[in-house]
Amino acid sequence: EEEAEKDSENVGGEEETERLRLEEEAERLRAEEQEKLELEEKRKEKEQQLKLLAERKELEKKMELDKQQEIERQQEEGRKRFEEMKRFEEMGRAKEEKQRIEAEVIETAKIEEQKIFEEQNRLEEQKQLEHQKRIDEQKRS
Repeated sequence: EEEAEKDSENVGGEEETERLRLEEEAERLRAEEQEKLELEEKRKEKEQQLKLLAERKELEKKMELDKQQEIERQQEEGRKRFEEMKRFEEMGRAKEEKQRIEAEVIETAKIEEQKIFEEQNRLEEQKQLEHQKRIDEQKRS
């Protein structure tokens, strides 16, 4: 009977040992599974961070490109305004030159008109003198 009791205790002790071993194994497996989950979570976080970093860099590139295009557009606009100002300046100079030439032409015309007027007066005076001479000669005759 004592032996059966001892055997029973041994079996009970072995069962307890086996149960403890199985619990430890289960705990170890749960810990490994938890560690895998944490590593997977960290990997996903890292992936998300890299994705966000790539998106930010892409956005920065786009903003830099937009900024460069805006600078180029402003430079082109400035160049066009400069060309337009030059054209207006040249038109202004051409207008001034035209006005100067017109003034010269008008002045020359006035001078010519004055000369013609003086020539007509001289001819008229000469005609009157000749007429007077004829009258004087006719009176003498």
